[in-house]
Amino acid sequence: MAATLAGQLYTTNPLGVYLKVQHVDLPVSTLIFVRNDSRLAWKHARITVNGIYSHSRDEIAAGESLPLDLDKAFAVHDGSGKVLRRPPRNLPLQSLALDCDRGHYETELK
Repeated sequence: MAATLAGQLYTTNPLGVYLKVQHVDLPVSTLIFVRNDSRLAWKHARITVNGIYSHSRDEIAAGESLPLDLDKAFAVHDGSGKVLRRPPRNLPLQSLALDCDRGHYETELK
């Protein structure tokens, strides 16, 4: 019984991340929609695409949705936070990770 209950409570998305990727042809761009479907805020949130380009927020409130334009919201930063480079608009997305005070979520994108 305990094993059944533990199996039912286990989730690969303990942070309650909702994610949708939309490719736009004209103008060429990729929109990434991230929503916090949990009951708690994510503090010190960092969203990383392909393990390289990141976007940070102090907090993403419970229920909050973020529409993020890949080539505008994400970047590689130096140690002081200065943008070194942005991803190309047509970058093939392979993975997305979210790190915050409540844990880590990662998924492969196809």
